[in-house]
Amino acid sequence: MFQMGSSQFIFGALTVIIMGIFLRSPTSTTSMCYTVKGFNLYAYDTTPNIFEAKVLAEGKEVYQLVDTTGTKNLVEENVVYLCQVERVFKGKSIRDTIVLYWKIDFQVWWIPRVGKEYILYLDFAREITNGGKSIYEFGSCHPDLLAGTDEYAEYVMALNHLSRKESTRFTSRTSFVEYYDDPSAPNIRTLTGGFRNGRRHGTWIFYKPYINFLSDSIPEPKEALTLTYERGRLLDVKAQIDDDLTAPFVSGWYNHYRSKLNKE
Repeated sequence: MFQMGSSQFIFGALTVIIMGIFLRSPTSTTSMCYTVKGFNLYAYDTTPNIFEAKVLAEGKEVYQLVDTTGTKNLVEENVVYLCQVERVFKGKSIRDTIVLYWKIDFQVWWIPRVGKEYILYLDFAREITNGGKSIYEFGSCHPDLLAGTDEYAEYVMALNHLSRKESTRFTSRTSFVEYYDDPSAPNIRTLTGGFRNGRRHGTWIFYKPYINFLSDSIPEPKEALTLTYERGRLLDVKAQIDDDLTAPFVSGWYNHYRSKLNKE
């Protein structure tokens, strides 16, 4: 049951997405989640479902979850959002109407707004059955990809290239105009890649990332990770790590793609 004021929304078999964003400022005492600014191919490759949804209404609900071991965990009343799926960029078909579960017992850096559209990553998918509803763990550290922003446009461009797989090369760039509220702030490359006959082909480059809330300057467009594909098969992975700040991110990317060598 989805409740909002005196109205009630009742669905027979909903898709429920559990979303916890654990993020604080450097002076906060809660847990911190650092993220890369701009489109990230690693996040795309490790996320099973990516879609755009419009927030239709806000309400509250209490869920009792049953985890994979059969243990029942009572989840206190939290804010939930009734959402309409507008389009799917990656993954299986998702029901037209979903409930976005948003924990409010953590300090967060943004919350969904009714009437707005967002790109949402359904990562670390773990389905738990609860009274006929499919509940998904949505993960943490999700970027605020509000429709109409520069970063939203960057993601849409990259996601369209990756879903259409047209035989062409493309470059994804991230803007710092809105980030710094500075019209003269530059755009920097985050990813370059290409397809041939519907498969990844040639050199794919991750550029040195800007880490939200940690980086103190816009990075130079240096190559951080290079992937070499041949008709969809990953043949080589090379990393260039030149500072301690970005090392954990680049190392994580490197280890992930090393495990995919000689696989399509």
